[in-house]
Amino acid sequence: MRRLSTGVAAAVLAASVAGGTVSGCSETDEALNQLGKAQYIVELRALVKKVQAESQVAAKLLSVDSLGEAVPLIEDVVETFDEIVARLEEIDPPDEIAAVHDRLTSALRDASNLLTDGQQAIETNDLASLLLLAPQLSDFRERFRGIIADYDSEGYQLITAKPEPAAGS
Repeated sequence: MRRLSTGVAAAVLAASVAGGTVSGCSETDEALNQLGKAQYIVELRALVKKVQAESQVAAKLLSVDSLGEAVPLIEDVVETFDEIVARLEEIDPPDEIAAVHDRLTSALRDASNLLTDGQQAIETNDLASLLLLAPQLSDFRERFRGIIADYDSEGYQLITAKPEPAAGS
């Protein structure tokens, strides 16, 4: 039964990871703090890579023998998502992409909250709650993909293709 519990926890986490700010500044100060398109893309690519990197945690979760062993792994995921959300909230995006940026921030904040709920469920061995989170985390994955597609359609490619392996590698 312990293996099933671990599998459920791993499935919940695997589903979660694929994959505008308010200030009292004047408009002039805000314009100076706003990132240009190229700098914004660099910042967001780094954050998207962090989200993608968390998918490696799912592989680690598959090898744990108990939910107790999953606790430190999910703690790391929650911490990383919280850091990503905090950084997104600090970024002042270019005006033409601000609405998409706000949707990304909201989606990742929601995912962070779901992962926190998952962490609590794992810590308390609450399999029923984990099972209820799985479809919500799957919905997040689709929402995330849609937002990334919206960035692409606006000319902000955040996910770059992996380089082809060299011949003979």
